[in-house]
Amino acid sequence: DKITWPAQVQHSGRYRVFLHYTCKEENVGCRVQLQFNQSTISRKITEAHDPPEVGAKEDRVVRAESYVKFFKQIELGEMDLKAGAGELTLTVPEMPGDEGIEFRLLMFQRILQTE
Repeated sequence: DKITWPAQVQHSGRYRVFLHYTCKEENVGCRVQLQFNQSTISRKITEAHDPPEVGAKEDRVVRAESYVKFFKQIELGEMDLKAGAGELTLTVPEMPGDEGIEFRLLMFQRILQTE
């Protein structure tokens, strides 16, 4: 499994990357990998987080779109990124169960160097 996005890095530097996910107990141990051009980080998911979907009991009419789930944030790692365009790729290269994670979002926090 993989998800790809065309991406543009505005400023070269080191970035801390956060991942929001859910993972069933039977899929704990899967490895999530993120790559942008020549930079790659990965992390093994060590904690299950499988909350129920919420919102159905408040609906007056059955909705066509999906319900809400609360995703867990973890730090995926730090990446050295160079300014420029490329393809951002999120993969699950190792899956001990039948599935990997349910993915919500990635957040990048630039780490400013102090002198």
